[in-house]
Amino acid sequence: MIELARTVGEEAAQLPIEQACYQLSATYTALVPGTMRSALGMYYTPPALTDRMLDMVEEAGIDWTTARVLDPACGGGAFLLPVALRIRTALTHASPELQLKAITNQLRGFEIDPFAAWLTQTWLEFALHDLLAAAGAHLPELVLVCDTLAQQHRLRNAHQLSRR
Repeated sequence: MIELARTVGEEAAQLPIEQACYQLSATYTALVPGTMRSALGMYYTPPALTDRMLDMVEEAGIDWTTARVLDPACGGGAFLLPVALRIRTALTHASPELQLKAITNQLRGFEIDPFAAWLTQTWLEFALHDLLAAAGAHLPELVLVCDTLAQQHRLRNAHQLSRR
């Protein structure tokens, strides 16, 4: 088993970060029982589709230096990771501290599965490790473990109460 883990890690290390994280996240979902996978909606978006969708958003005029992104079902980070990298790329002229501040202020994810939320947070930390080191900082928690639908219900109820 240890040899298998080593082999998987070595193979993943040869891939671009988004592809490696997707493959490792997909491996996790493949190991989860089908009933749980279905109940939690564990179907992660492949990097090619994510890239195409984000390219379309750019073509529509999004400004990554100011865009605020919330992924309501962030799973294995299929969107949060590439968005963080696009924000970083858009701010290449800025200091590591400003790049990190932008990413941490503009990016959030919700995920019902605690392990998938941890994976997403870990992928972000891996991808931004050099930025974090240069800024002398730690990545704050960007992924909240919660049921997004329950959050929306709670927010809607709070809004209705405040209007009374």
